[in-house]
Amino acid sequence: MCIRDRINGTRAELVQGDHIILWDLMHGMMLPSGNDAAICVAEYFGQLLYKNTYGKHREFKGTSSPANYFIAEMNSSAKELNLFHTNYANPHGLNNVNNKSTAEDLGRLCAAAAKVPKFKELVTCKEYSCTAITSEGEERKYHWTNTHKLLWEGYSGIKTGITPHAGPCLASYYEEGETGVIVILLGSRSMDARWVETRHLVKLALNRIKYRKSIQLN
Repeated sequence: MCIRDRINGTRAELVQGDHIILWDLMHGMMLPSGNDAAICVAEYFGQLLYKNTYGKHREFKGTSSPANYFIAEMNSSAKELNLFHTNYANPHGLNNVNNKSTAEDLGRLCAAAAKVPKFKELVTCKEYSCTAITSEGEERKYHWTNTHKLLWEGYSGIKTGITPHAGPCLASYYEEGETGVIVILLGSRSMDARWVETRHLVKLALNRIKYRKSIQLN
């Protein structure tokens, strides 16, 4: 996959012209919240969706980005998952009036994604290193650290995020025994407050689950 785009916000610091394996690129998208990597992933799959629609030997030549085909697929998947209050306008979540979702929808999405082993492997990864090939045919090393600090406390992902309108956000998954808890936090007071608030909500959820189980037993 060839890296072409630069974009604002958090990045994986990909270099234009580099070629990188998709699985590596997905780590660049998820661990450091690489908006540049998200664009590349969307364009790659958008190209495939375009060829699936118009023929595998036909290259994309439109004036718009092939990522639009991927965004359309994102919205189609949202409907299939019953994310009734979600609409995607771009692949990275940066501000756009047509980017919309709710904590409930994000929880549904995370619950569905958590069933995919490769996704769980991706979001629980704390650090990742890989090698890309430059346009000159040389090797370039990349190393990314996950921005989800609760991974080091036994959490199993899922994703950090922030935009001016949504504020600091955090999607987290925590398992205790056979019980799994997903916490979606939107509009937190600060970046650091996300960790404290999530710990509190997880503790509250686990206590309620234990209480309900004790009621059922009695």
